[in-house]
Amino acid sequence: MRGHAIGAVAGFSTALPTLAATLDVPTRAVGNDVLLHRLDPYENSNRIPVTLVDALNRPRSPYGTSAHLQQLLDAVAYCMQPVQMAHLRSRAAEFVAQAPESERRRYFDPAILTSAGLPGGAPVPLGRALLDLAAGPRRSRDLRDTYRAGVRRFGRAWRAFGA
Repeated sequence: MRGHAIGAVAGFSTALPTLAATLDVPTRAVGNDVLLHRLDPYENSNRIPVTLVDALNRPRSPYGTSAHLQQLLDAVAYCMQPVQMAHLRSRAAEFVAQAPESERRRYFDPAILTSAGLPGGAPVPLGRALLDLAAGPRRSRDLRDTYRAGVRRFGRAWRAFGA
C-alpha cells in the first residue's frame, strides 16, 4: 500500500516545485531568505534555483504569474553575469525600478545593483565619483602619450638602420 503525501517542507530544493506541479501537494520552503544572502559569490550557480524555489514557495508571493517570475529571474541572471547577459539589462532595470524595496533587498545586494549599473544601488561616494569623472581626460592623455612615444621609437629605429 502506498502512502499519500499531505505536504512537503524543505530548504532549498528544486523538488518542491516538481511535487507541487505533478502531485498537487502543498509545499513550503524554509530558510531561503538567509541562503539568498549567504550565497557567495553572487554569481554562484545555485542562485537561480534558490530564487525560483523561494519565489514559488513564499506565503503571499508576489510572483504568481509566470511573466512576473520570469522578470525576477532575468534580473537575477543579469546581475550574476552582466556581460554575458547584456541582452537582459533593460528587463532587469525595469524590474528593479518597479520592485518594492523589500523585494529588492531580498534578492539583490545594493553593491551588486551598483556594479551592474541598475537603480537602487548603493550611492557612490563623492570622492570616487570625482575620480571616475577625472579618469576620462587622463585616459585620453595616456593614449596620446603612448602614441607619441611609439612614433618617437619608430623614428629612432628608422634612423638607426640608416634609412
